[in-house]
Amino acid sequence: MVVALEFGAAWVATSSTRMAVTVMAGVFALTACALWPSLILGAAFPASFATMRVGPAAIDLSVADLLTFLGVLAAFPFVPWRAKAFRRILFVTLAYALVVSMSVIAHFTFAGLVEVAHRAVMIVGTVCIGAALVHRGKVTPALRALVVVAGVVSVAAIIDTVTNDLEPAYAFGLQKNSIGTLLVSTIVCVYFGRSHLRWRLWLVVVAGLLMAGGLAASQSRGSGVALGVVFLIFLIRNAWQRETRRVWRLVPLVLLLTAGLGTAMVMSFQNQANERSGNEYKFSSVGSRETTYRTVWSDVITPNLALGAGPKWFTSPDAPAGEPHNLVLDEMSSDGIIGLIAFLALIWTCLRVANRAPPPLGELAWYGLVARVIAASFDIFWVAGPNTLPFLMLGLAVGAASIAERRETAPAAAVVPAA
Repeated sequence: MVVALEFGAAWVATSSTRMAVTVMAGVFALTACALWPSLILGAAFPASFATMRVGPAAIDLSVADLLTFLGVLAAFPFVPWRAKAFRRILFVTLAYALVVSMSVIAHFTFAGLVEVAHRAVMIVGTVCIGAALVHRGKVTPALRALVVVAGVVSVAAIIDTVTNDLEPAYAFGLQKNSIGTLLVSTIVCVYFGRSHLRWRLWLVVVAGLLMAGGLAASQSRGSGVALGVVFLIFLIRNAWQRETRRVWRLVPLVLLLTAGLGTAMVMSFQNQANERSGNEYKFSSVGSRETTYRTVWSDVITPNLALGAGPKWFTSPDAPAGEPHNLVLDEMSSDGIIGLIAFLALIWTCLRVANRAPPPLGELAWYGLVARVIAASFDIFWVAGPNTLPFLMLGLAVGAASIAERRETAPAAAVVPAA
């Protein structure tokens, strides 16, 4: 066996340099999963910003997808398989994948088949990673790495927009909506996860304001709306629970962010309106979306109301339109009304799991998911990176819930008080 493996490795090395490098990188990655699992698990958080594609074209794999796959391998021994919270996520995801598979069968394509697996891994795989990080006690380095990378992207975004006549930022080649969504999720992590960051208050404030500046530079209107709605929901929930002290401390920050982000979004909209008017309006961001929405509704959704046209229908050469940047229309066009109902059940279950998890990780996951769903009302939902981070946050909540469950069910004599 050893001789055969050595012969195979030698043959690969002599036949293709690129293949040899790929094999070596794969072996190193698998070795790292076994020897340094915490490193691989923690890297999944900052890797959410790595949305660039690494192929192959048939799978359309991104760096974030690749790190998620490696993270799942590293997380496997530490996943709380028996925890109620994890099982709820697992079963509802499998049920959703089964419903989407019906659409794939009705309109079979290889890309659609891959997409079913991609969505399942994007949810369950990232939850495994987050839960494993909690069980290994490595939440702090993971969140710190995320905030540092987000800070670098924010600085690059601000520089990019300032040096380009206040145009939307595309820092490091990232799409502006991806930047906005990822920064909103990271801002949520900074606020609700500050006790796990273990940074001084001034550093937390600076990090939050820096990322708000990066968000404004991206001029992602959907992300700005998502952050505003999350703050509003937070204020309402805390006022309802009569935690007014927590609310009033945030009012000045909310007003500052609202003024800054609102100004950036209005300027972006006005610039676009000035550039695309009259007959050119249909080519603007808003105009092209209106056209796409109408076409998708009449040519894709209406003829395939029950099961949709299948995941990735828009990659077909004869597709009548591109993928709609709206969560409801995208889900209905891909998976039909049945798929949309299954998706709503999936999100509802995830929110319930996060809501029942111990704070602050439960709150972090709940608000992160809410922000992602709202942002996806103006963007694409099933995309690695912006969608990876919220479910990693859900994994942290699942890990916290599993630890709390284990403490509740353990015999009283076996529970050792924390020092």
